[in-house]
Amino acid sequence: MKKGTIFTLAFLLVGTGAFAVTADFSDVFISSSLSQIWEPTADVLDSFGAPDTSPMGIDVDRDNEWLWHTSEGTSGPVYTVDPTTGTATLRFYIETLVGSYNLKGNGLYYDSDNELLYIVDYNGNVSDYYDSVYVFDVSDPDDASLVEAHNFGTTNGVLGITYRDPYFYIGYNSTSQIIAYNDSWVQQDSYSHTGGGEIYYDYVDDVFYALGVWSPMIYVLDGDGLSTLDSFSISGASYGGGCGICPNIGDYSEGMETLWITEFSLSDMFYQIENDYWTHSSVVPVSLGEMKAMFQ
Repeated sequence: MKKGTIFTLAFLLVGTGAFAVTADFSDVFISSSLSQIWEPTADVLDSFGAPDTSPMGIDVDRDNEWLWHTSEGTSGPVYTVDPTTGTATLRFYIETLVGSYNLKGNGLYYDSDNELLYIVDYNGNVSDYYDSVYVFDVSDPDDASLVEAHNFGTTNGVLGITYRDPYFYIGYNSTSQIIAYNDSWVQQDSYSHTGGGEIYYDYVDDVFYALGVWSPMIYVLDGDGLSTLDSFSISGASYGGGCGICPNIGDYSEGMETLWITEFSLSDMFYQIENDYWTHSSVVPVSLGEMKAMFQ
């Protein structure tokens, strides 16, 4: 667990009489949720039915307080979803704007600064498009336009996309990889990918969240080398296969307390779950006196 050693340090300071020291310990932290720090599972807090079959990618739009969402439904529909009510609004079809057939939406990343929506397509239509990424201008959600359609020319099952400056990170299911690309879609690096599903980058903690496709697991990956820092299972969801993962709406702190995921195999559902990593990595500053009082 990310912050487990911090509590141990605090205990050792108490046990060794370190309170006689008059130095400033304002940078000493202790977990705000000790009762949950070793909890290995995340419970479902809320759920609702997806607007279409095989729900896939999701990402949060905090400005508009909704989730962007795409699916493998007919013609590749793209929705905005109000997670407080489950109400979905159809915005456009991928096939219509790209100008081809049998195109679907899988992983999804929303660039809030530029109001661009990046959607990856698992194997495309295996004709004029294979593994592909489509970029849409959604500054007017009811009048979206295609900015770019890039065909990687592979059938490796692209399933997730996110961004960590300066690269896009794209997850491939068939090869269990995450590949870093520059903005010209030239490969820069590659990493193993345990989960195989959608990925989301948290810029504050500098970690990636990766969803397990066929197992109800969340993997937390280091921002630099994408090594696995933590993992936790999902409890209470009818889970046969999942793709989308993103935080909740609201400001950063509130949003990261829970995650939204999509399930496409058994239930076609949206599930809001506890973010177990955020819970046990959340810390609050305490004074030396307050720390000492906890052990008296």
